[in-house]
Amino acid sequence: SSEEFRRSLRVGDILYSSWGWEQTNIDFYQVIAIRGCTVRLRQLDPRITEDGYMCGTTVPIPDAFKGKAQSHRITKNYIRIDSCRTAWKWDGQPCRCSWYG
Repeated sequence: SSEEFRRSLRVGDILYSSWGWEQTNIDFYQVIAIRGCTVRLRQLDPRITEDGYMCGTTVPIPDAFKGKAQSHRITKNYIRIDSCRTAWKWDGQPCRCSWYG
């Protein structure tokens, strides 16, 4: 439920979003504040390890912020970033990613 998810979130937690069409983009976000049903996130720089042709794994670099903080409502057990990205709690394992050219 959204209430359980909200209670499980802590400042410093990392969320990830996997999205893309014909490629897999991974974005990481760090929780910098929680107020009620709203969470403030900042996107993190990733560390990518290429292990194949235009594919590999990625992990976040904690506290390596890029861009400004943005507020998002907590809905269900995820956070809607925008129309094509949904962020989930990251389990600490490298995420698969791919890209073109």
